[in-house]
Amino acid sequence: MAQRKSLGKGLGALLPQERRDPEELPINEITPNPDQPRKEFSEGSLRELAQSIENHGVIQPILVKKRGEQNVIVAGERRWRAASMAGLEKVPVRFFHGDDESILQISLIENLQREDLSPLEIATTLQEIMRELSITQEEIASKVGWSRSAIANKVRLLKLPEVSMELLRKGRISEGHARLLLSLDDEATMDRTAKKCAEMGWSVKQLESHLKPPTRDNPRGTSPKTTPKWGALFESNRIAVNQTERKGKVQITLSGLTKEQAQIIGEILSQEGEKLFPGK
Repeated sequence: MAQRKSLGKGLGALLPQERRDPEELPINEITPNPDQPRKEFSEGSLRELAQSIENHGVIQPILVKKRGEQNVIVAGERRWRAASMAGLEKVPVRFFHGDDESILQISLIENLQREDLSPLEIATTLQEIMRELSITQEEIASKVGWSRSAIANKVRLLKLPEVSMELLRKGRISEGHARLLLSLDDEATMDRTAKKCAEMGWSVKQLESHLKPPTRDNPRGTSPKTTPKWGALFESNRIAVNQTERKGKVQITLSGLTKEQAQIIGEILSQEGEKLFPGK
């Protein structure tokens, strides 16, 4: 899996420079921020964090702000929820003294730093930052430490039609697939191609090959195919196999191999040679 691009600037760039030791507050005296842009929290992820908190406590204090008699969470609602799930009565907090706009900005950027965000959640968060703070892609790029093109590519994912977006949301196609789909002319073609891509299990390179216009070497613009005998042998090991025929010759392409997968291939070839190459 591709490594997430990290934020060049994080919450530290937005917080006051003054540092004080964290205080402890009763967990029931802390209130979630009603303007928190992230509305859904994975139950499984919360349980994992709750288990960690049971073992090690809340390592990073929750950032809160006084609003009248309330202690409203600025950053750390997930930690607060997990701590409550773990049965803690008190949690460490630090008080934030910025204005409401700064609170919103911190909440949004904290979401971008989460490791479990999907491409669509990142795109939605970026769009919310721009809308709520009335800033441009260039300005948000500066705030989060990304390039403007990286911001643009993320936000463009929100232009996917319904079927393609749902396949991306479920992880059946990747962000790389989605970017290629956005190069197509109409939504119906995008959705039809996305469904075929998910069903065939194409890699990004295979989808790119499928979308290339016909050439002399490939006059019909044929789609990449995986034959059943290769697919059945390699599918359980998650090895992407593409077989094409040209001028009577068969070409087999194996994509994204690790060292362990290469060893598996060697074993398959030695054990299943007769099935793969009957009559040879």
